[in-house]
Amino acid sequence: MQEYLDTTIQQISKYLYISEYIAFIDYQGTYMLIKEIRKTEHYKEFHENQVPWDEVVRAILSTKHRRKKGDRLQIETNSLYILCKRQGTILWVINAKRNKK
Repeated sequence: MQEYLDTTIQQISKYLYISEYIAFIDYQGTYMLIKEIRKTEHYKEFHENQVPWDEVVRAILSTKHRRKKGDRLQIETNSLYILCKRQGTILWVINAKRNKK
């Protein structure tokens, strides 16, 4: 079984794999198993009106340029900057801002 899992992870290493329950997210050659993406109170209070939730989730799941900074995950696209924190299998969105052009 472990051999099968290792092979599967290698096959999807450059792609995002989403099943009904789990997302594999590749950053710096490692993987995170995420079952949920949730909003923090800070995001709800200060950032939700600037960046809609559907844009945040789309960026998290589709962007390949992710950086780990301590226990935080930074995601940058041409138009968005997102800061997240992982807690178990939950990815908490702390901050989402539009990039200044």
